Amino acid sequence: MRAHTGLTGNRLLFFLFCFVLCSTLVGCLETSRVRRRAPRDVMNEKRWFVHDNPAHPQSKVFLAELDEFDFERATRTHTARAYKEYLEYHFTGKYFRRARYWRERLLYQEALGSKEPGALEEFLKRFPEGWFETPPGVEIQKSEYEVLRGKDEVASYRAFIEKYEKARSEWTEAATQRLERLLLDAAKASGDVLRLERFVFDNPFSPYLEEAKDALRAAGFERAMRSGKEADWKAFIRRFEGSKEAALMQQHMEARALAGAERSGRVAALEEFLVRYPGSAHKERIFSSINKMAQERNQQVHRWVRVENAEVEVFRKLRCKSCRPYLRAQGALLNTDPDFSFDVGLQVELIQSGKKCCRTRYWLRGLRPGESRPFSFPIRGKSPKRGSPAPRYEIEVISGSAYRNPQEERIMEIEGLGGRGKGPQSDRFAPVRVPNLN
Repeated sequence: MRAHTGLTGNRLLFFLFCFVLCSTLVGCLETSRVRRRAPRDVMNEKRWFVHDNPAHPQSKVFLAELDEFDFERATRTHTARAYKEYLEYHFTGKYFRRARYWRERLLYQEALGSKEPGALEEFLKRFPEGWFETPPGVEIQKSEYEVLRGKDEVASYRAFIEKYEKARSEWTEAATQRLERLLLDAAKASGDVLRLERFVFDNPFSPYLEEAKDALRAAGFERAMRSGKEADWKAFIRRFEGSKEAALMQQHMEARALAGAERSGRVAALEEFLVRYPGSAHKERIFSSINKMAQERNQQVHRWVRVENAEVEVFRKLRCKSCRPYLRAQGALLNTDPDFSFDVGLQVELIQSGKKCCRTRYWLRGLRPGESRPFSFPIRGKSPKRGSPAPRYEIEVISGSAYRNPQEERIMEIEGLGGRGKGPQSDRFAPVRVPNLN
């Protein structure tokens, strides 16, 4: 029993030893893999060596290598900040003068393109004895510019720039920048689209060009909204296509078009709205409204088709003595609906001795929107006696079917939807008063 227990303990110790050994090997392999993935930063190690051992002979060698390395890195980046970092570390370096030159030159270009009014002046104050050669007469320009800054007037800046047009310097650039700022501020304050357009046209290289374009777009948007004209809305969208204001104007046009179409009560207007704005969120609702309007007309045709000038008369063909007379209904049907054409069913009933008889129906097809069409048809029943008066009667529209025919629509002008083509020729008779014969 003791031998068995001792053997088991030895096995446990062996397994524990193997586990520790495997863990150590795996850790070493992982460390080696990480080192291969992240190479040593040799230049940083040299930098720390120079920092910790400034008097060591090897530090001079490392410092020369770092000088070459840092300047090459600054030229690759080519920013004022990169050259500044080089100058701060290598203030006695081999490339100190060149780095200083490039730093001042980049800062100068940045000041020229800056939107800040005093950016160029700050640069000139920061580097009063710049790395650039000062041309003759610049000191005079500087003194004149300082006087101009006290006045800060558009006319003074323009006169200064015109005076030194052939001897431009950083002071004429500063005056130009300040002049552009004053002109843009005045144009923005006025809200005049023409002034903003003139600024954009006259100053295509201004650092304030994007700001001017934004102001022009905003002013144009406000003017188009105030005009309330569809032509102005479309012109704005064409000019500033893709902008946020153009999207807002498109939404405004859609809302006004929908309101106009619904206010008109015209099916043609609703259909035209769907043609103009096929992706509208109101599409399903409009389709439902059109279907409902068609069903309503089918059920109540008499609301849109009226019988006018109806009468029943005793009629006999002329020049036919042998022909028997008969009763004839005549009049006109007027379609008052501007959107739907109708197939209409008429019914006539005679009233004799208080009873209705001789029911006759007549179908008239293709009654176009706005059309007034005459009708005439015989009434079934016995022939009336000669000389007898026409009986009493009732005539009415009893049924019909409505359908759309876009080619037969009336002229339509709705805000936000524009106009449509010519509609059919309808009855345009209008009575004219004539003078008395006496």
